[in-house]
Amino acid sequence: MRNELVLAVLVLGIVLAGGCIMESGKGNLVLRITDAPAGLDVEKAEVTISNVEVHFEGANATNESNASVPGWSTVLNETKTFDLIQLVNVTELLGSADLEPGKYTQVRLTVESAVAVINGTEYNLTVPSKAIHLVHEFEIVEGETTTLTLDFNAQESIHSTKDGEYAMKPVIKVISEEEQTGGNASEEA
Repeated sequence: MRNELVLAVLVLGIVLAGGCIMESGKGNLVLRITDAPAGLDVEKAEVTISNVEVHFEGANATNESNASVPGWSTVLNETKTFDLIQLVNVTELLGSADLEPGKYTQVRLTVESAVAVINGTEYNLTVPSKAIHLVHEFEIVEGETTTLTLDFNAQESIHSTKDGEYAMKPVIKVISEEEQTGGNASEEA
């Protein structure tokens, strides 16, 4: 009996130390962010993201986030700023959440602002639509972690305007962990 108790305490300690505790009946989604290498003279490309949500398949699109009702579920509800140039071939945690198991069809993120340094000059970038919808199907499985990487392409996202300023129309691929290790399929926005 004592050995069983010691074993149970050890297992619980390992699980807690690994951060693998998730709500019962839920699966975990981890979102990461990265940037692909490119060749423009962009020295810095900071993007500020304030909200990230995912959409459960078959739910009413107007149904706002609620833990017990399918629809939009929040993964990130705080402001985070990333320098996409510093993320070339590197991933950084964007957010994570325990979600109801099932099929999800979209990732929606809010880009609050963007700033770029191009040829030594800093520009506040106009972002035409702050809400970016990425259509990408993924499955949340009870007791398992699903990892998606949002691969921003800063070089393709930044465009010069007619008045000599710059704008950002985000070009983002959603890549699942399986696609990173095996295939090449992804969705762009």
